[in-house]
Amino acid sequence: GMCALTSLVDFCGEQSLFLNEILSCYLPLSVLRACRSHVVVKAKDLRNDSLVVLKVFMTADEPGFRLEWALPHRFSCHPLPLHRITSKDLYFVVHVSPFLEDVVHCSPQTSRMWLEVCYRLFEILNKLHLADWAHLDIKPSNVLVRKDSLEVFLIDFGCAEKIGMDLELDDEDDEESSSGTYPFTDPVYFETGTPSTKSDMWSVGVMTAQAILAQPYFPKKRPSPAEFLRLSKAFPDYFNQQTRASFKPESYDADLVEVIKHLLVLDPNQRWSAQIAQQRISELLGRTIFVE
Repeated sequence: GMCALTSLVDFCGEQSLFLNEILSCYLPLSVLRACRSHVVVKAKDLRNDSLVVLKVFMTADEPGFRLEWALPHRFSCHPLPLHRITSKDLYFVVHVSPFLEDVVHCSPQTSRMWLEVCYRLFEILNKLHLADWAHLDIKPSNVLVRKDSLEVFLIDFGCAEKIGMDLELDDEDDEESSSGTYPFTDPVYFETGTPSTKSDMWSVGVMTAQAILAQPYFPKKRPSPAEFLRLSKAFPDYFNQQTRASFKPESYDADLVEVIKHLLVLDPNQRWSAQIAQQRISELLGRTIFVE
């Protein structure tokens, strides 16, 4: 594997167009379920433990590859037609870790930082949701934050789904199942298997609430599905009853708690959208949003 990694870095160095295309686009949201079993690369650069920003898939129908995610935030609903590569290139990984220097998993320390990070995350989710896509696996390890500027990168679209698509025939075996990661999965999605853009909003609510509560609400060990549903459905009431003393002092902010309360709403129709949440936080941060 190591020589393949090195040779890919050389390969990409010669393909400036290839690199520029990838780095200027967020690709490609139309993630093929069939490709999931063909993941070639996990998000690690083995040489120095830094993150690699692209997952490479082999497609079943032709030699070539698809990118599951990349940077920065511009959405394109079609994969770019990239170079066809041969079977000996299967283990290549695109090495762009310098692009992500000083990036950490989402773990802001203060309420102000949380508001900044949520503002940027909702900006990304708003674009995604307007294109009728839901990410469906939002969790701290999929929200990368640059330490100094708090720039946010949403990664890993392996669970992403186009909303309102008719399920294809070969999908019938998982018609009722949901993807995502405990404890961040929206209970409505978990129960029905029907995703919505609001599923992502619940996940952001859980991620933020778990981080700012002095004692996290969800147990570390994953409970049974029935117990997870019970806990999830009880979470909004529990969260709404917490007093200032229940939160980490540096993370507590009445406005931040108020935002989270509007995300942790069982009825998805009553849950804030990314657009509303971003608008509200922009007011709190004293920003003007220019609508295109």
